[in-house]
Amino acid sequence: RRVLVVVVLFLVGTLAFSLDVAIGANAGAGHSMFLGGDYTDYIEGWGKRAFFFAYGGGVFVSLGLMEVIAIQPELLYLHIGGADKEEGVATEYYISNYAAPVLLIKLRLGMLNLFAGPAVLFQLGTGEGKVKFEDGSELSGDFDEEALASMLFAATAGVGFQRPLGSVNLVAEVRAFYSFSGFFNEDYEPSVWNPLSIMAMVGVSVPLPR
Repeated sequence: RRVLVVVVLFLVGTLAFSLDVAIGANAGAGHSMFLGGDYTDYIEGWGKRAFFFAYGGGVFVSLGLMEVIAIQPELLYLHIGGADKEEGVATEYYISNYAAPVLLIKLRLGMLNLFAGPAVLFQLGTGEGKVKFEDGSELSGDFDEEALASMLFAATAGVGFQRPLGSVNLVAEVRAFYSFSGFFNEDYEPSVWNPLSIMAMVGVSVPLPR
């Protein structure tokens, strides 16, 4: 509760000194995979990484502190994970959904935006494992309740473009999410698989009158 109060006071104080304020929403899709030596060792010799369809979206508030600098708190929903494939046999998918508070620092250079910031991913549900065989058959099931890490510490960074259109701004961006925490709970699975997701996202923001 104390942390929530501090966050609220920080946002209220920032809002009071902001040069401009906008609210918006965004959504997008891309590819997600696992990095790390443990995962490389796991698939080495029998398989390779496969495409995993990742997607996400949410809402944000952009708070301009200076003409070229803004902070942007976000609340996103993310569907990420990874996949690996044994050629001619099957493709395995590791799937999880997260609610992700994000705090971006943005450098605004005209219509170009460069941004980066921390994120915390809170797991929703238990996650799912799925196997698709080459003959078209499929197996799937939820992970054990304690299998996946309930919280991931991550960072996001990317580049975007913003273009005015009437009373709103259209936003397009490419961003990456990288988790410093392992996908699996260390008590359940000692190997560390770090999710990396790259998405193209589009959205709209609405400047608020001051």
